[in-house]
Amino acid sequence: MKKVILSLLLGGVAASAFAQGQPSPLPANTVIVGAHVIRTDDAAPGTKVPIAIANPASVAGVQIKLFYNPAVATAVEDPAGTENEGTVIPGASAIVNYNAGDVGGNKSIYLALAASKGTSTSGQIARVYFAPAAGAKAGDSTPLTASTDPADFVVSNDQAQQINTATAINGSLTIGGSKTATGSATLANGISGSVGIGFSATNATQVFAVDNKGQLYRTGPAVTNSTSQVCTDPTDPSTCTPFPAGAAPSVGRPVVKDGTIAFGTTDGKVVMAKQDFSAAAVTGSVTGSVNSSPAILNGNVYVVGTNANQATLYAFNAGTGAAVGPAAGIALGPAVAGAGNSSPATGPGGLSIFVGGGDGVYEVNPADLTPLLATKIGTGGVVQSSPEVVGGLGVVGSDDGKVYGFDAATGTAIGTAYDTGSPVSNSPFILAGGGAAGINAVVVNSAGQVHIVTVAPAAVTGTNGGAFTLGAGATVGAKQSPIVSGTTLYVGDSAGMLHTATVSPTAATNIKNTALSTKALSSVAAANGTIYVASEDGSIVGIPAVP
Repeated sequence: MKKVILSLLLGGVAASAFAQGQPSPLPANTVIVGAHVIRTDDAAPGTKVPIAIANPASVAGVQIKLFYNPAVATAVEDPAGTENEGTVIPGASAIVNYNAGDVGGNKSIYLALAASKGTSTSGQIARVYFAPAAGAKAGDSTPLTASTDPADFVVSNDQAQQINTATAINGSLTIGGSKTATGSATLANGISGSVGIGFSATNATQVFAVDNKGQLYRTGPAVTNSTSQVCTDPTDPSTCTPFPAGAAPSVGRPVVKDGTIAFGTTDGKVVMAKQDFSAAAVTGSVTGSVNSSPAILNGNVYVVGTNANQATLYAFNAGTGAAVGPAAGIALGPAVAGAGNSSPATGPGGLSIFVGGGDGVYEVNPADLTPLLATKIGTGGVVQSSPEVVGGLGVVGSDDGKVYGFDAATGTAIGTAYDTGSPVSNSPFILAGGGAAGINAVVVNSAGQVHIVTVAPAAVTGTNGGAFTLGAGATVGAKQSPIVSGTTLYVGDSAGMLHTATVSPTAATNIKNTALSTKALSSVAAANGTIYVASEDGSIVGIPAVP
């Protein structure tokens, strides 16, 4: 089941995704830019953005130019001149040019570190400050991309020799809202799905949930009981009615993107509305039920319906509810138990949709749902996992226990799948990705084992990083996808346990297992320092993220 979109926006994930000194499956001398959230209320001069290196071979110098969109973020000079703070390169000094030139509307920052001694220790090499640009809104994002000019990216050893095999993994900057408070809410009708995260026009965190009667709730950043309503006249409470009313439970999560909120229900309804509830919802219909979360792309909503174990992909116009492409949708492989739990993912440039089916991963044209592959990306089991696509590469789990990598541009499988030993029914979480070194993801299989998987252009590799102690008779299934905040992994199990661990590319340490509920715990969501979980007894809880 698809985890919340904004779980990808957690600050410093990639650059601090491994413990200092730990070996990594990434290639030697890989500089990791990382995905970061820039918060609106971080103290001046801004949010710290760390740059890291994996598996350095006596690295004593790094020069790198990074491009970003100035409409989203602004690089801020460190008044203390401590960009080398926390570096693993002994005695390294740092020189930073915060205005290194514009290319195609993007600004750049140039960072150079140098020392007389090299390091072979993985970890942070430098950090710089970024702040939201004037007019930037929560959810706005820009790539943070290393220059491809050889003169702009140089890694050298302690003999002042350039290391020609060095690579960089690109990153991103995303504007987040203010830090959130904590609390809890109880939905009287219960909840069967997961919570969704959005941001208001004033950058306040919003938490969305759908109860077992199809009522949509909105609360946050502090979690309190608050039912959402739609009003024909927002100034007149007598014109307000519950929003929406009379639907069945949702077992996925409400997805918020581009001002639209959408979710599916177990009676086959697809509910679409404006995030601010300024107009009545519109609905589409699928045959059977909706057991996963939708995707939103270019004003359309993509969702998987399931009828008698047959998964079918549908698309609807978010403004009118009208079908996009065949009204009957397109079948996603054979009818197999578990089919229909995969959520759609957007391919490179929004030119395709990837989604799991009964026997593999399918790619379609978002304009009319026509297949883009002559054959699917085959797997050895049903795909309940939701694909993740970053930088032209994709990763997905399968009930055959394996994790598959694929080239999102060609729709072809990469190498041999990595075997975790137990079904992988939930979604991978991307730790880092976007460069020549590939993408680095964490997966948790049904037995609670944590695996770190690297999908490179030519191979898929992985490491078993440890295991959680699950609740009695419990599994980690399609409803429980992991997320990582900082270096902390969060995942629930079907017995209502919340599990946390410190993750690196090779291990899961400091493992903790906490009982939150006697009911099934949902996928975990996160935004701006708060972790949100929901359970079937109707509880939604906000807890502080582990630093």
